[in-house]
This record gives sequence, C-alpha cells and structure tokens, in this order.
Amino acid sequence: MPERERAICRRLKEFRSASGLSQAEFARISGLGLSVYASYEYERSQLNYPAAWRILKNWPRLNPVWLVGENAPRLEIKFVVYPTPAETGLGPRTAFSEVFDKLLRKIIADSRPAFGANQSNPFLIGDDANGRVAAKEAFAEIVGAWLPQIPDGHLNEFLNLIFNDGRARFSKVKQSKPKRIFEVAREMEAIENKHRLAYLGNFAAGTLKKEFDTVSILGNNVDVKAKLPALIKRLNEATKERGTKTALAKFIGVPLPKISQWLSGEHEPGGETTLRLLQWVEQQECQK
Repeated sequence: MPERERAICRRLKEFRSASGLSQAEFARISGLGLSVYASYEYERSQLNYPAAWRILKNWPRLNPVWLVGENAPRLEIKFVVYPTPAETGLGPRTAFSEVFDKLLRKIIADSRPAFGANQSNPFLIGDDANGRVAAKEAFAEIVGAWLPQIPDGHLNEFLNLIFNDGRARFSKVKQSKPKRIFEVAREMEAIENKHRLAYLGNFAAGTLKKEFDTVSILGNNVDVKAKLPALIKRLNEATKERGTKTALAKFIGVPLPKISQWLSGEHEPGGETTLRLLQWVEQQECQK
C-alpha cells in the first residue's frame, strides 16, 4: 500500500482514539462493520471513498483536508454536501484520496468554515432543496458545538435568545405561498430520506424504504411511532452486550441515562429520534 494511504489510515486511527471510543463503538456509529474498519487502522486496506463517506457523514467535525494529509486542523465544520459514492462516478472501491483529489478538494475550497475570523456571512448555500438540507444539518452542528461551551446556569437563557431572535427575524421574511412551502418541504424530505437510506447501506434499503417514506419533516411521524413497542423490544435485544448502550447514546447524541429511560418505557422518544433508533438497530441486526 502506498505511504500516502498508510498515513490516511494512521490519521483515521488518531481521530478515533481522540474520540475516546473503541474500534467497535466507532465502527458502529460510522455505519461500518468492525472487521472492515479495523482493516483500515491496521493498514491492511486503503480507505475507500464509500467508507470515508459514511465516516464523514457521521463525524461532521472531521476535516477531510486533514485526513488526506494536508496542512489543516483536525476538526472543522464546513458547509459541504459530500457527493455519494454513486454520484462521484468513480466506482465503488475508489480510494478516498483519489476522490478527494478529483472532486472534494474543489468542493471544500469553495465552501466556508463554520468558525473563523471575519466570517460575518459564512452561509453560502444554494437556495434549492439540497442547500436547505445542508443548511439544516450545518446549523445543527454549529449549535451543537456551542452548547458544551455555555456556562452552567446559562443554557436556557442562551437557547431562548437564539429562539426568540430567530422567530422575530423569521416573521419579517416574506413567506412563500402555502403550496410552495409544501413543495419545498417534500423536496427536502426526499433528500433526507435518501441520505438515511444511503447511510444504512444497500442491505437495508429494501426493508426500510416504506418506513422512511412515512416520516415527514412536517411532523407526520405516526407510522413510525406506531412501531415503537416492537422497536423497543429489538433495541433491548441489541443492547445486551457491554458498551452497546454507550454506542447508541453517542449515535443519537443523548446522555446514557436517556437511553435507559427509553428502553425501560419510562419515557417515549420523539418521532425523529424513533427513526434514528430504528436506523441503529437495523444496522446492528444486519451486522450480526
């Protein structure tokens, strides 16, 4: 294997180690099998783009410029929509480094970092449905990065300021006609569902498409919620092994006690969270 590819594998291991997760936990969250992921860390296989795409989707703060070996910070949120492996047109086993050189370098160069000096207008995202989905995901990552830095006792104050200011500004924006709002919402829904299916992989696409099609960003989560009792039973079975509840908590982005509350039936997850739980348990079952 060329030295450049070995160096990418070593940096991937460095990033995983810094996350504090075991190989198994990191692989689960990344949507990869343990043996496949371990082959990268042990430098037995070069990192291909399909695997890198899954990792970058699930670890948005990982800077692909650093990962490929160029002078850049290891962590940096960028407003980038990474092309799916199929969209690259370069084949399913193409190396991450090759896709970076041919496609990602320009995409990233044209983007803006989420944090940095003199970034008064960091959002330069297209006005179509793809741009709106990217903005939604990027803004969630930014707020998520802010929250751990808020001093104790000021969290609600901070969130209320963001919400009230945003609501006031939103009310001043000229609203589209109701039909257009619905059309945009449906376009975004289709893109997000495609992302979810791609994340789970081809092995799950056929069994999950119907369930994903019932989930709307407008809040129509009834069909998924109806499946909650059976899902909780599957989750309890999938989290018997040591460390799996911790991996699930990191995947969802919630404290570990919250997972126990859901599994015991003490509290019920929301519709979008239910969908994420479904993604995780399907992934675990397919791996086994």
